[in-house]
Amino acid sequence: MFPANIEMRYWHAVSLVNIGKLEQALPIFRDVFQKDANWIELTRRIVTNQMLNTSAENLEKIITIHK
Repeated sequence: MFPANIEMRYWHAVSLVNIGKLEQALPIFRDVFQKDANWIELTRRIVTNQMLNTSAENLEKIITIHK
């Protein structure tokens, strides 16, 4: 809908992870994190409150994808 909107892309990636589609989400996270690294910290935080349901291993894949 709004491909230039980073926040919408971010939450789409989060939703993909939550339904078990990590591999589809990773390229989206990479793009978002490269444009604004502040989303990395939010990603760490939303695991704690269970808005992002993923393992520690997958979280590491997500937050290091931009490197």
